Amino acid sequence: MVGLVDSQRSVLVFLGISTLIALGALPAPGTVWLLDALTGIVAAAAAFMACIRLALGTPNARAGRAWQTALVLFALVCVGQLAAAFSNLTTNVAVGGLLLAAALVLLWLIARVDPAPAAARRVLWSAFAVQAAGVAALLFGWFIAADFLSLIAMQLYLLGVAMFVASARHDLFVVRRRASDVGDFARYLYATSRLFRKIRHPRIGNFTVPGHKPVFVLVRLLTWFPTIGPRVRAKVGVGLWRQFRDLCVVALRHGLDAQVYYMFELYRSERRARTSGYLTRYEMKNGLYKVLTWQVSKTTRRIMLGDKLEMNRICEENGIATVPILIVAEDGNLEYRCERPAGLERDLLLKPRQSKGSRGIEVIRWSGGKYLCENGATLDHDGLVALIARRSKEAPILVQPLIKNHPGLADMAEQALMRMRVITCLDQGGNPVLTHAVLSNLCKLETSWPTDIELGAAVDLESGALGLMTGDKAEMWLDWSEDHPITHARVLGRIVPCWDEVRAIALAAHAACRDRALVGWDIVVGEEGAMLLEGNSYPDVDFLQRSHQCAAGDSPLGPLLYARLADLERRVATGTLRGPLDYD
Repeated sequence: MVGLVDSQRSVLVFLGISTLIALGALPAPGTVWLLDALTGIVAAAAAFMACIRLALGTPNARAGRAWQTALVLFALVCVGQLAAAFSNLTTNVAVGGLLLAAALVLLWLIARVDPAPAAARRVLWSAFAVQAAGVAALLFGWFIAADFLSLIAMQLYLLGVAMFVASARHDLFVVRRRASDVGDFARYLYATSRLFRKIRHPRIGNFTVPGHKPVFVLVRLLTWFPTIGPRVRAKVGVGLWRQFRDLCVVALRHGLDAQVYYMFELYRSERRARTSGYLTRYEMKNGLYKVLTWQVSKTTRRIMLGDKLEMNRICEENGIATVPILIVAEDGNLEYRCERPAGLERDLLLKPRQSKGSRGIEVIRWSGGKYLCENGATLDHDGLVALIARRSKEAPILVQPLIKNHPGLADMAEQALMRMRVITCLDQGGNPVLTHAVLSNLCKLETSWPTDIELGAAVDLESGALGLMTGDKAEMWLDWSEDHPITHARVLGRIVPCWDEVRAIALAAHAACRDRALVGWDIVVGEEGAMLLEGNSYPDVDFLQRSHQCAAGDSPLGPLLYARLADLERRVATGTLRGPLDYD
C-alpha cells in the first residue's frame, strides 16, 4: 500500500487534516454543517481523481464510461453535501439508499472492466461498508453519526481512487514506458523520487509546497488560454473547447501546463500524440540536471562550466579554439595576457568571470584612438584600465576581443554575435554524442530592434542547414519564418559556416569535461572561424525542442537521457545514489 500511494502524499495530508477538523467539530453543537462541507470538498477531490484516471487512459470504452459515471456521481455528492451545509436541508434516507445502490453497481462494474490493485480494491469496498453503516445510522435517527460516517466513506473512496490512479501511473510511466517517452518518465521520477525540495523554476519560493503544481498549472491556464487560444482558433482552426479539453488531458496525464502546450504546438494532433516525449524546464532545472550530473564519476573537483576563466584554461590545454582573454581582473588587480597597449587597441568585450547569458557584459568600442563606452563616455587607455579595475571590485571580470560575425551570418544581425547552442550528452560508454544544435539571435542585444525575444533556427546535425526561424516568447508561438523576421535575410536552407568545426569543438569540449552528463555549448562562428564561448550545465530544453519541432524523446537525446534516468531510478531504489557530498 505504501508503494501505491507514495506519489499521492498530498492526498494523505489532505485526508488527515480533514479528519482532524471533523473530530474537533463533533463535540460542538451546531457544527453538523461543517461535516457536510468537508464531505463535499472530499467528494470534489475524488471527482478530480476520477478525471485523472480518465486522462491516463482506460483499457476499453466500457471502463471509460464507468469512470465517467463515477465522476458524475462524485460531482453530485459534492453539490448535494455543499447545498446541505449552507441550507436547512437534512439528509434523506431514500437518497442515501439510492447512492448506496449506485455505489454498489459502480464498484461491481469497475471491478469487471478496469480491475483495481488488491490494496485499492480493499479500500474501495471498505468505503462502501462505511457508507452502508452511515445509511443504517439514518434509519435509527443518528444524524450526526450518519454525517460523520459519510465523511469517512468519502475519504476512503478518495484514497481508493488515488491508489488506483497511482497504480495506473506506475503502469503507464514505469511498466510500459519506452525511451521515446523520456518526458513522462522524467516527470514521474521527479515527482516520486523524493529527491527534490526547492523550486528554482519558476521562482515561486524557496521550498516545494505540497500541491503547488496544480496551482501553477491553473495560473498558466488562466494566463495563456484566453490570450493564445483565440489566435490558435483563427490561424490553425482548432476550436476553444478542443483546446481546453487538450489542456486538461496534457495537464492531468503528462503534467504539462498551458505555456508548454502552446509553445510546443500540442494542439496539432501529430504533436499531441508525442506529448510523452517532451521535456520541460520544470523537472530538468528543478533538480534532474544536477542529480544526473552527480551520478557521473569524477577524479577531482567537478569542472565548473560557469567559470569562464576555467573553461578558457581547459580549451587551451586541449587545443580547442576559443575566444582569447586579454585581461583577467579581480579586486582591482589586472593580469594582462596581451601586449600593452597594442593588444587592447580594438573593440573589446567586458564580461563577468561567472554569469548567465549576457548578464553584466559591456561592449567597449575603439575609435579614433579612444574607447567609447555604452553610456557614451570616452576613455583613454588609463581611463579604460581604471574602469576595468573599478568593475572588478564588484565581481571578477574578463576582457576579451569583440568577435564579429562570419560573413556567412553577418546579414542576420546588426550588433549581436550569433550564437550556436550545441547539445552533447554522454553515452553509456562515457563518450559525447551530438544531439541538437540551434542558431540563435539574442534580440535584446540589438538596441535598435523593436523586440527583445530570442530568435532561433534548428541546425541539421549532418549538413549544417538551417530550418525555419521562430521565437521563444508568446508573440511568436504561432510564427515560423523562412527569412529572418527583422533583417529579412534568408534563413531556411542556409548552411552554417564552419559547421564541421562547430561539431568538432562541441565533441572535443565535452570529451575534456566527461564529469558532466549533458552540456549545452555556446559556440560562435567569427571572421576567423568557429570558437567556443562557454558551456552550460543546465541548458534550456523548451526552446530547443520548439525550434526543432520535435520532442526530445524522438531525437538523438531521447535514448541517451532515458538510460541515465533509468540508472538514476535504480540508484534511488537500491540506495546507491551519489549525492551532494560527492559533488564537493
